[in-house]
Amino acid sequence: TFDESSDDLFKVQLEIAESIAKLLTNEITPESLKKLVQDKPNNTEAYEYYLKGLYYHSEYWNNAQDEDFIRSEKMFQKSIELDNGFASAFADLADLYDTRSNSGDSYKWLALRDSLAEISFLINRNSPIVSHIKGNTFLRSPKPNYDRAFFYFRKTIDLESGYAPYIYTMSAFYD
Repeated sequence: TFDESSDDLFKVQLEIAESIAKLLTNEITPESLKKLVQDKPNNTEAYEYYLKGLYYHSEYWNNAQDEDFIRSEKMFQKSIELDNGFASAFADLADLYDTRSNSGDSYKWLALRDSLAEISFLINRNSPIVSHIKGNTFLRSPKPNYDRAFFYFRKTIDLESGYAPYIYTMSAFYD
C-alpha cells in the first residue's frame, strides 16, 4: 500500500515503479533504479509549471503566437524558480529559445539557449532532453559542429530510444 502525502508524489511514483519492476524481474538493478529517478523535480508545483510550459511550447510550435511563447517562458521560469535543480526545466526553456530563434533576432535567442543548455548539462548530463538540446547547440549555431551534434543526438537515442522527435532529429544525419 502507498500512504504518502501529495507532497511525496514522486516518492510514491518511485515506490510503485520499484514494486512493478520487482514483480516483473524479481530484482531491480542499480542501473535501472538510477534511470527511474532520473531528473525528477523536488517540488510537485515546479513539475506542474514545467508541464504547462511544455503545453504552451507545443502551442507556440504549432501556431507561432507570441502569447504562447510568453506563457511557456513564464511557466518554465516559474518551474526553475521553484526547483533550480530540475535539469529538464532548464533544457526545455533552452529548447523554447531554440524554437524562438527561427522567428528573428536569432543570435539573442541562441545565446540564451546555449547558456541554459549548459546549466541543464551541469545539473544532469544523463537526461535525454538535456542531451538533445546540447546537440542542438552544436547543430544550430553560426559554425555548426556536426560531429559533436551527432554525439549528443546519439546519446539522446541511447537514453530514450522510443521517442519519435529524437529519432526524427537523428534521422537528419542519415539523409
